[in-house]
Amino acid sequence: MKRLLISISAGVLVALLLAQVYSWFQPEIRYFRIADEVSTRWEQALRQENTPCVILGGGSEIRSSISPALIKDEFGINTVNAGGSAGNGLVINSALALHHVRPGDTLLLSVISAYSSTAIPSEDGIKLAAQISGCKAFSQGGIPLTPDTLLSLLSANARSMMISIVRKLTRGYTFVYYAKATLHLDGWMEVHRRGMEKAGFPKTIPADGILSPECIGVLVRTKQICKDMGVRFIAMLPASYSNEHETARRLLHALQITRLGIPVLRDERLGRMTNPARLADTHAHFNAEGTAENSRIIGSLLAGQCYWSESELLERLKALGLAEDGTPLP
Repeated sequence: MKRLLISISAGVLVALLLAQVYSWFQPEIRYFRIADEVSTRWEQALRQENTPCVILGGGSEIRSSISPALIKDEFGINTVNAGGSAGNGLVINSALALHHVRPGDTLLLSVISAYSSTAIPSEDGIKLAAQISGCKAFSQGGIPLTPDTLLSLLSANARSMMISIVRKLTRGYTFVYYAKATLHLDGWMEVHRRGMEKAGFPKTIPADGILSPECIGVLVRTKQICKDMGVRFIAMLPASYSNEHETARRLLHALQITRLGIPVLRDERLGRMTNPARLADTHAHFNAEGTAENSRIIGSLLAGQCYWSESELLERLKALGLAEDGTPLP
């Protein structure tokens, strides 16, 4: 019996060790860890100027569509791209950005979706944050330390393992952006894949204009962490190729975020971009031309400190025939 228990315990320990080894070399986690290292080197050069930085947080819609070098060259704003992957969950992408902020900085967080599933942390996202920030991912990064997050740190994601193996065997690579993108010195991920030039607008009609409790929780925690650190916290609605139904949804999101006491960049696009020639491989990834255009818009808004007011958002909703809760006006 004693030998059996020892064998089982040894087997469990070996399995846990192999899970951690795999997590360190898992292609997607490794790629975004390398991307963070590139951004860190860019940040270190900026810090030598002894001026505050704007830290860009969010998913790949930030990593692939904003160039800190362009914003610095044209607007003189020191910007660090700390974008990860939307699949990490909003809480993880907030934590990755918080890893870079210093007192006096500004954190600009991309809020790409209101849904619970896109706010909560994924297993791979938790591992990525822990590999980059260590214990600070939980103590200062806003990631709730729960049995689920601890289990995610110890386990291996079987789904991502299978996807990596299939990609390697069938396509010769294990994560698409290793072969199809360039990480520039400023941390911008230039995506070289194409195929969206003639893309049609997404046909789905987003119906959920209400931020989920999980999304609100991330925003409120991040706001408090930034306040405690002496960091200004603002939000943005990232641009993507989308249909006209997205306008009302984004107005509602901007209104709710503003009412949380978090300024939202006054981007007239409201996240709606309508030129497919500016796309790379998805509705939210821009090619080089699209990134330059998007970066200039974001840089201009940051330079002018342009934010939506509650009254402006209510007026825009009224013009669409909607009340503040998204229901039609009588």
